Amino acid sequence: MQIEALRRTTIALKGVPVLCGASYRNRGVQPLLDAVVDYLPSPMEITPPTARLDNGTVVSFPAVRAGQTEPSSSDKLCALAFKVTHDKQRGPLVFMRVYSGILENRDSVANTTKGTKERINKLLAVYAGNVEEVR
Repeated sequence: MQIEALRRTTIALKGVPVLCGASYRNRGVQPLLDAVVDYLPSPMEITPPTARLDNGTVVSFPAVRAGQTEPSSSDKLCALAFKVTHDKQRGPLVFMRVYSGILENRDSVANTTKGTKERINKLLAVYAGNVEEVR
């Protein structure tokens, strides 16, 4: 009963469950993972992402389809840059979440914040401290 109430409150953005822990000592990690499953919506339950194009029109992108693990090349690219850092060897790194479509090396993408085009020079897959180039 309490889990359903907290889930409804969280999904309605009227409350935030707060958990405490320390990953270094492995305290509270499992309850945190359980809370993600219990209180947050699955990708199938959220509304599809939308984007505002350069000309001002709003485009809705298709939601993740059941059983779909790879994006379709016919889907339009919709991605969110959520973190920008600077690496001493590689220069600026932009972490992105791709919602739909396919992002490839040497692609040009629209930066809707600046209203400019950006070029994707190199794609890297980051796994903790390991970096692997995507071909």
